[in-house]
Amino acid sequence: MQRSIPSWPWGPLCLALALGACDESSNLVSGPIGPIPTTLAIVSGNHQDGMAHRWQSDPFVVRLSDAHGAPLPGGAVYWSVASGGGDLCDTMPVTCPGGPVQTITNADGEAKVWLAPVALGAILVRAIASGLEGSPVTFQTNAVGLVVYAYPPSDCNNPMQFFGLEGTGPVTVPVGTIIEWEILACGGRIASTTGPAGVMFDSGPLNPSESFAFVPTVVGRWDYQDVYTGGTGTLIAIP
Repeated sequence: MQRSIPSWPWGPLCLALALGACDESSNLVSGPIGPIPTTLAIVSGNHQDGMAHRWQSDPFVVRLSDAHGAPLPGGAVYWSVASGGGDLCDTMPVTCPGGPVQTITNADGEAKVWLAPVALGAILVRAIASGLEGSPVTFQTNAVGLVVYAYPPSDCNNPMQFFGLEGTGPVTVPVGTIIEWEILACGGRIASTTGPAGVMFDSGPLNPSESFAFVPTVVGRWDYQDVYTGGTGTLIAIP
């Protein structure tokens, strides 16, 4: 007499286990699940004023944590400039692309970027963590002025050149904007040669790495020079 083998409902599972067909990726046997990110929070760097054409001194810092508040290292955080103009960098001030930046959280669950404003006014920077549902966190900063860098093209015997956001051309800003000249090499003395309504400026002697600030309070044009080398520049204030 021929015997039949009963077909139990769990028979295929046993066979699969015996053959090693079940692994951690199957729906039947799953591996351990790591902590799930639930919170991305601002730590520091929010609401700081800065200067266009200069890296901000304080980075934007966020912390990624799980439902218990424990920090999550190794998480990916994506940063982008949501409005305004600025370059982002994940390492302290080197030349960086202006596009979005990805950083990885450290042992404390923290990630950071630096911002160099490239336009005056308000700038919003957003950060969002991979695997985290919900809205991104947003940093707010404001570029209240513009930095013009001053240095000779080769050695100190050459006329000083002045570099703004648009290169060596005239710098045009609204009235009330802070203009800061920073001497990068050789020392200098920045003084206006013409100005509207007799409003003039003179930095006095400046050593390398020193700076001088002037705020135009009226509409007009200032031609200026480095008294020591004869290098010239132009500042224009508009309404």
